[in-house]
Amino acid sequence: WIKEAQKEDSEIWTIVENLDKQVKIEHQRASGLLQQLDIPVWKWDKISMDFVTGLPQTQRRHDAI
Repeated sequence: WIKEAQKEDSEIWTIVENLDKQVKIEHQRASGLLQQLDIPVWKWDKISMDFVTGLPQTQRRHDAI
């Protein structure tokens, strides 16, 4: 009886886990301008920065990070 219950729990868990993955995939936005970076040969050989703009202005009138 215990083995049957464990098998049933395992099957239910697998179904729930697969549904969760499908929901997450469906709600992801398509990436826009992002590009994969090359692995640098040496430390600090390449530096990448991302900017977020269009935010509400701060007291110093900044709207980006």
